[in-house]
Amino acid sequence: MWKFVRTLDLIVHAQARHRVLRQESVRCVDPTDSMRGTFSSAPVGTCVSAKPEKHSNRYVFAKRCDYLGPVSTVITVDSDEAYSELNQVIEGAVPKADFVSARRIGDCPADPALLSQ
Repeated sequence: MWKFVRTLDLIVHAQARHRVLRQESVRCVDPTDSMRGTFSSAPVGTCVSAKPEKHSNRYVFAKRCDYLGPVSTVITVDSDEAYSELNQVIEGAVPKADFVSARRIGDCPADPALLSQ
């Protein structure tokens, strides 16, 4: 069971951001499966993702094709139970920063029906 906190900011300039979204969710997921999708990003239209570079506990994609468009992505692995992902739009009229913090909060229930209660 994982808790995710997502924020989406419009970047006005280097010192100012405007928060347009803050969303929390709890889901029963396997983050390894989610990361496989991120690391194997297929081209989207004419956008082709760069290969990630590993720097200590960070994975840096200079350019990754995402639902936001071409973005730079930094995934920071804090431990087996916590990571964060920062996606910043690198092309487009309005610069955006999409940040997700993920933390494991426990085991998933044996009965999936209990998730909706």
